[in-house]
Amino acid sequence: LAAPVRAGRARLTHLQAYVEHHGSHDVEVGEVDAQPPGQVEKDEQRAGQPLAEDPIRPPPYRPAPAAHR
Repeated sequence: LAAPVRAGRARLTHLQAYVEHHGSHDVEVGEVDAQPPGQVEKDEQRAGQPLAEDPIRPPPYRPAPAAHR
């Protein structure tokens, strides 16, 4: 429970600093096209499914080239 609280405070601190730096601006807020829990459109992935069929992996390790003297 402590980690989410810290993360929330960090976000609030970031937002507070942003507002103090940029001042208040008019912001348009639109509607969110939310779906009730458990309803997923065709071809969408559900939670618990892998995010991609071919996960991205880091490139193979290659030692740095020797420096020229």
